Amino acid sequence: MSAERTYFILYALVVAYLCGHFAAYLLFFRHRGRLSTERSVFRYHFVSACLLSLAAILGVIRNPGDAAIATAIGVIFAHGIYSLSFLELWTLSQISYSREILLLAKLRGQFAKNAPPPELTRVGDSKKNDRFESLCRLKLLRHDGEVIKLTLPGRLIGNTLRAIAWLAHLKATG
Repeated sequence: MSAERTYFILYALVVAYLCGHFAAYLLFFRHRGRLSTERSVFRYHFVSACLLSLAAILGVIRNPGDAAIATAIGVIFAHGIYSLSFLELWTLSQISYSREILLLAKLRGQFAKNAPPPELTRVGDSKKNDRFESLCRLKLLRHDGEVIKLTLPGRLIGNTLRAIAWLAHLKATG
């Protein structure tokens, strides 16, 4: 079998694996509590990415060469693109403020732009609180009473994000 055919088959197997990973989520995990949080969905993808990356690296060790390295990089990046796309869509589907506005507009027919219904205020407050608690759990923020302070890791990540925004020439973030 030619090398090109071998690598084509490997890519086909990776696509099948990623489709199976997605199908397993849709069929078995989506409606169960185990994968109902951002952290658990991330872990589901992280473990899969680690396993696939390990297999790709072992493939390079077993059959060293430029084509094997290129294939391993392609496999790892394919999983990365799939996982990031999945996580972004999953996040957008969760308690999205825009989604809630649309659902309330559908249910109520209309409401004042400057006076959002209390349900929307609660969604916004809930999202802010959840994000704040996550940042505290990750030790990026801490609070002393009513004062929120960045930790050293929080400052490092904040400065890194500021540098990325500067490099990308972003005028507004948030």
